[in-house]
This record gives sequence, C-alpha cells and structure tokens, in this order.
Amino acid sequence: MSTTSGTCRRERGVALVMVMWVVIIAGLMLLGVLKVSRTNRALVHEGFAAVEAHWLARAGVEQAMAVLEDDDRSVDNTLEDWYQNAWIFDMVQLGSGWFAVRSAADGERAGLDDESGRINLNIADKKQLTELKTLDDTQIDSLIDWRSSGDTPSGNGAKAGYYQHLRFPYEMRGREFQTHRELLLVRGFEDRSFFGRPGPSLAPGGAAAQTTIYSYQANRDPNGLPRVNINQATAQTLQERFNFTGQLAQAVVQQRSRQPFQRLSALLDVRPQQGADPSSPRGSSSGGGTPVAQTTLEWLGAHVDEIAVNDDTRLPGKININTAPREVLMTLPGMTGEFADRVVEQRASADGAFKTLADLLDRRVLSQDVFRGLFEQITVRSDVFTVESLGVSGSGIQRRILAVIDRGSDPARILYWYQTP
Repeated sequence: MSTTSGTCRRERGVALVMVMWVVIIAGLMLLGVLKVSRTNRALVHEGFAAVEAHWLARAGVEQAMAVLEDDDRSVDNTLEDWYQNAWIFDMVQLGSGWFAVRSAADGERAGLDDESGRINLNIADKKQLTELKTLDDTQIDSLIDWRSSGDTPSGNGAKAGYYQHLRFPYEMRGREFQTHRELLLVRGFEDRSFFGRPGPSLAPGGAAAQTTIYSYQANRDPNGLPRVNINQATAQTLQERFNFTGQLAQAVVQQRSRQPFQRLSALLDVRPQQGADPSSPRGSSSGGGTPVAQTTLEWLGAHVDEIAVNDDTRLPGKININTAPREVLMTLPGMTGEFADRVVEQRASADGAFKTLADLLDRRVLSQDVFRGLFEQITVRSDVFTVESLGVSGSGIQRRILAVIDRGSDPARILYWYQTP
C-alpha cells in the first residue's frame, strides 16, 4: 500500500512540474504575442502618422498654389503674400498636426522662392556665369558643353568622350538641363560643394541657391494677351496698339523687311521715313495722347512687356529686379555694385517695387547706357516659384515636399516634385 501511495505521489509531482512548465511556456508565448502586438500597433500608428504628415505637407503645397492663383500677376515683388505671410504659411494648424511653408533660401521666411530671382543655367552665357564668382573655368565650360550639342569641348570643358571614359561611364545630355541636380553629373560638380552642406531642406543650398533651370516668362502682356510680334505686326496694328505715327509704323515695317529684328533694342535705330503717311492711329488702345514719333528707351521700358521679336510661347531666363538678390543682379551686363545697391535700395523705399522697367530710368536707378544693355534680360513679373512644405503630424512625425510650380501654364502645373519617403 505504501509503495502504491509513493508511486502516486511521484506521478502527481511530475504532473505538477509538467503543468508548471506548460504555464511558464504559455506565459512566455503570451508575453511574446503581446510584445509583437504592441510593436505592430506602434508600427501602424507610426505609419498613420507618416501618412498624416505627408498630406499635411501636401496641404502646404496646395496653399501655395492657391495664393499664386489669387496673386496679381502684373507685378511680383517681396511685399506680396506669396513672398512672406506667416498667417497663411507658418505652422498652420490642420487637424492634430500642422504645416509650414518656408523659403528654401531663407529658412526664417514663411513664403515661396521666385525662380526668376535666380540665374537660369540653361541660357546664362560664360560672362554671366563668371560674374557669379562661385564657378571656376572648368565648371563653366563643362556646364555650357553639357547643355550644348556637338562633340568638340570648349576651353576647359568636357563632351561625350570625357563621360564615356569614366570608370562608370554615362551619356551626356547635349541639351537643356531637366532638373537642378542633373548638374551633379557635369565635370567639376561631382564633389557637391556647389550645393552647399546637406541639411534638412530638400532645396539646393550654397551657390546653387542663386541658380535655376526653370525660370521663364510667358510671352504675354500683363493682361494675359499675346505680345505683339514686331516682326509680324502690320503698320496699322502698331498704330492702333502703341499710338505710333504713320511714319514710324511704316519705318518699322520697312526696316524688318530688310532684316528681321533680333532684339527689341533695334527699335531705337528705326528712323521714321520722311513723306510717309502721317495719319494718326485709329482706335488706339492708349486712349489718345501724343502720338509716338520715335521709340526711346523710356518708351521701351514702359512697353517691353507688350512686345516681342518672335511668337515663342516662353521667354526663358529673365531676372525679376524686384526679387533678385544683389549677387544675381551683379551678373547682369554693365551692372556695377553702385547700380545694384540702387536697385535694392529703391525697391525697398517708400516708392515701392518697380512696376515697369521704365521706373529704372524715371527713378534714376540706372544710367541709359546700362539700361539699354540689360533691359531685355530683366522683368518685373514672375511665373515659376519653388515651395518647400513641411508637414508635422500630431505625434511629431515629419515629412517634406519640394515642388516647383509653373503658374504661367493654364492650369498651373508642377515642373518638379520631390518628397521625403
């Protein structure tokens, strides 16, 4: 009997140990399941927060596009909402999070960056690139070679043969840059120093912040109508639109028949023909006034946004004198430090931003000689802008979007888009 009792006790003890092991193992498994569950919940929460942050950043881009749509396009300057307005761009609350649109060039400013306040690398010549003071001869020549056709390199530049013999060869474009960072493929720019030190901003920094490949102006007047092509307009159109005398209108037509106008400044050399029909224009859009018997720099400055020498839809690379920094102004032909300082001071004075290029003469900012050499490269209007938007979710997750907006198209379109993953 005692033997049987001892055996039973041993069996019960073994069973108890086994049960305890099962409980321990089950507990450990439960703890693992709970840990995985918590991890999954955290991942799901972080995923939702990332999506929230992304759409908050998208909201900042949409806000920027709405501001540009409502903006008066006749003049663009640093006093407008798109340039700086903390109420509509800085830490705007939306749901549990917020978005902020800040200048990539000046992170403290709540607003957009004007691409027309920069040097367009697709059209800048060697002289203008040299005046930027941040590029050496190899970089300048290689940049121009990259965007140009042909197989012969210029000076210290590089053509297809150079890139095909690299350790990891690639084709050169041989036409205009499509994105800003394509410049990293060009000889002399491989070390990235041109783009400044890496930081949280997605936009190019360093010297690259003074350049662009996107800027252009639609070939339309401030009212959105096609500009008058002086190589195609009839004498009657010139009289009706610009109050030209009959002699001047006919002289313009006769001169272009001998050689088409390549530059607007060529109008200054047109001399009215004696004995031509002196009749006054009919239906002039200028509403009367003294007929224009001779084109002058003042007249060109006031009407340069209404005339063109071709029917191209875009006029690339014009620099907005209301938004360009001093360093960019200094790259314009004939510009000196004194004249650049006058531009910056005058546009910030009580007289306000320049409304037409003629203001540069009327307000004695530039001399006539300097104005004549650069007026076709400058403007007071802009069509392309960069927006960098930061979205922050309620839990602090951040996402950024960098977009280049072309409002010169109808409807406005995105030329470039980059976002953090």
